[in-house]
Amino acid sequence: MRLRADQLEAHLKKGLVPVYVVSGDEPLQHGETRDAIRKACKVAGYSTRELFDVEPGFHWENFEFASQSLSLFSEKRILELRFGANLPDKKAAQYLQRYLERLPGETILLASCGKLAKTTPNTAWFKTLDRLGAVVQVHPLQRQRFLGWLDARAKSREVTLERQALAVLAGRVEGNMLAAAQEIDKLRVLYGSARLDVQTVEEVVLDSAHFNVFDLVDGVLAGKAARISRVLCSIRE
Repeated sequence: MRLRADQLEAHLKKGLVPVYVVSGDEPLQHGETRDAIRKACKVAGYSTRELFDVEPGFHWENFEFASQSLSLFSEKRILELRFGANLPDKKAAQYLQRYLERLPGETILLASCGKLAKTTPNTAWFKTLDRLGAVVQVHPLQRQRFLGWLDARAKSREVTLERQALAVLAGRVEGNMLAAAQEIDKLRVLYGSARLDVQTVEEVVLDSAHFNVFDLVDGVLAGKAARISRVLCSIRE
């Protein structure tokens, strides 16, 4: 099955599947998704965790041996494969397919990687994964979804923002979810649950957007005067 990050909580409440793959290029959701899966595993009694960082020269034989080796005390365990920003290559795909064909008992596999290629869903290992496990894909949010997420994030931290203050915050972080989360946490520390207006947010929240000449060209082509002004100011700084 394939899930969005915002669907994961409801899924985990129903029970765990034996394999999870978290993929994408949005760091905040990536990290929080993995944390949520680990937490659910811990609650379900998966008490041990083995980490495998997949780097050049990685010995897949060691992973295969570990995956098929049963603990003396039959403890539930998590095997975690970390590809960083990379994707499983041909060799990795072969070992993942073999793993999926003979799933070990009392084991949850949690793999994390970069944004999947368009051809990945057509591969044998991914088709098997789609049937037996779950793929959680995390990507930067479009503006309307980002505003909804930002509002919910603030409320979850008991940060109360006026409507225009929320819009200013969204403009300052330019869709950067990690920066937004950090700014919300900062507002919570500074002001608690007090209602925050535009002036307060403008004074406290940093402009987290980073622009280059290509962003300037995009702004010109789109005819967005306000964005052009922000890009120019950023480049000059």
